[in-house]
Amino acid sequence: MISPLMQIRAAFAQQRLAQAYLFSGAPGTGKRAMVIEIARWLLCESHNTEPTCRCRACEQFAAKTYPDFICIAPEEKNHSVKINQIRMLSDQLTRSAYYGGYRIVIIAPADAMPMNAANGLLKTLEEPPEKTIIFLIDDQKHPLLKTIVSRCQVFTFNQNDAIKNQDKQLQGELLRYLEKIILFEKNLVLSAAPWAKRNLSELLDSLLLIFMDIARVQQQVAQSFLIDPENLVVIKNISQKISQEKVFRTTRKIIEKKRYVAAGINLNTQLCLEGILTSVFA
Repeated sequence: MISPLMQIRAAFAQQRLAQAYLFSGAPGTGKRAMVIEIARWLLCESHNTEPTCRCRACEQFAAKTYPDFICIAPEEKNHSVKINQIRMLSDQLTRSAYYGGYRIVIIAPADAMPMNAANGLLKTLEEPPEKTIIFLIDDQKHPLLKTIVSRCQVFTFNQNDAIKNQDKQLQGELLRYLEKIILFEKNLVLSAAPWAKRNLSELLDSLLLIFMDIARVQQQVAQSFLIDPENLVVIKNISQKISQEKVFRTTRKIIEKKRYVAAGINLNTQLCLEGILTSVFA
């Protein structure tokens, strides 16, 4: 199944974005984190898929100062989204976007709206402003108006999705990182630094899956047998730049480091990652 993130990126490429999306699922299923990443990517000046992008828009987004990014949430814990908040949002959306690009609205939890606020939002959904995309995050605690749901593209999350989406996102980030250092010969030491605070065990698991896919592509295995067929183009590009011998050697190093971690040996994440990837350039 294609993730909501990939579906929205594909819709963007085809200029077919919906004007409202509903991400529905119990708390802790990863839907909020995915919506935040989609919002950052849409607002990014170059639509960079790297979460570590440092363009003006991404810097402002990280600092929560981006003027065309609006978050609506209950003003007090355990309370509801108020009608006045929806009215203020409607008024704000009548004005032009500050930067003239996309304007993103997140309402979370959307099911924390009383009837009057929901009806107010419905008017906005019926006549959405141009280049404004509204994301509703629903914790499934209270039913949403059917008329609201009918105006949204709906993605439903469960607990298994939370694990899959986190793994998928990490794998995608690592794959783009590899593409940069292998295809564009980026400085390995500098580019490995952002991974220093990540979970080493998860990094090794994702790296192993990536190199298994690279090996499969080099052996001309059918796409249906790939772990990450959505990124076939990137995997092919990488597979053409490194030999099968280097892929095999790197895979053995990853497995070796996984054994160290499993044995409780404390490894420096950045140095471990750099040590593994030197196999690619050796």
